[in-house]
Amino acid sequence: MLELPEVLWTIIQAQWQEHLKLYPDSQYVFTRHGHRIKDYRYACAKACSATGITGKVPHDFRRTAARHLVKVAGVNEDTAMMITGHADRSVFARYNIVAREHLKLAAHGIDERLVPRERYVDPEVEEVVQNEIGDKHPNYGHTDSRTVDDT
Repeated sequence: MLELPEVLWTIIQAQWQEHLKLYPDSQYVFTRHGHRIKDYRYACAKACSATGITGKVPHDFRRTAARHLVKVAGVNEDTAMMITGHADRSVFARYNIVAREHLKLAAHGIDERLVPRERYVDPEVEEVVQNEIGDKHPNYGHTDSRTVDDT
């Protein structure tokens, strides 16, 4: 059984209704003039062109979907692999590209959950920290200087 998000299910239902009107004898939901689509690459290229997306191949969308399932939707990797059809964890792991925004979110999450809201800071320790690292330390400075510059 396949579980689909409501938005996707709605699209498929609408496509099926259109299909029944135009090609009632065809058993396929997505067709090219009522016939089975054997190669989807042309349709994908045409759809990308119509929407102004350039330089993408169908696999790019699979990779993006896999990453968004895990990193944005919070789906565990095993479930995401089932959804995207990945049988091999090593292939799926190649999609685990960490974006700068993910690092910022992780730092923010640590601050929100682990750093006490108010704490006593020994003035001598604070002076040493300020002299050694200045305002680059996330707990002693500006909130926008939390990530390490990787240039």
